[in-house]
Amino acid sequence: MPVTVISALFTSRSLLFIAAWVRSLPSPAAEAPTYVPVTELAFQSNGDAVPVAGAAPDAVWVFYADGHVGTYLRVSSPGVVRVTAWAGSYDWFCRAQKSDAKSTLRMTVGDETFEFSLAMEAPHAAAFMVKPGTHLLRLEFREGSCQQMLIHRLAVWGATVANDATAANAIAAAETYAGRDARR
Repeated sequence: MPVTVISALFTSRSLLFIAAWVRSLPSPAAEAPTYVPVTELAFQSNGDAVPVAGAAPDAVWVFYADGHVGTYLRVSSPGVVRVTAWAGSYDWFCRAQKSDAKSTLRMTVGDETFEFSLAMEAPHAAAFMVKPGTHLLRLEFREGSCQQMLIHRLAVWGATVANDATAANAIAAAETYAGRDARR
């Protein structure tokens, strides 16, 4: 099939996404991920750190209502940043109320958002196309109606984790997002 026909079948955004996905596949010499303890993320809205024996690193972040956690990521060259969050929604209370509401996990970097409908705990993975600079990674819990969400672990590939809620990181992320140096 000629390239012009293939390119006509896909938008440029979908081709970028497919290219990002292919590049995000692990290779035999794949880099090791950076694991970030979820109880130590730079941003934590509502929720609690709950000790859990055997959880990595022995605690989980529990959301009881809508909220978010997050950290900063630094990238030196354009490419793909892969993020995996081990998260789940525990709906025993919903079953008792005979509710079909589902909770949602959203992972966002810049203008890209991946949304996952939650059930029992599982790894939820996303690949973000990023430009060089500092980026804010946001994990957002959107409550169905009566569920809670647990995040056990977060892994990042392709970026340096800058897990400090400082003004310098916030300014750097804003500048990267805006595409310019805001201090000029």
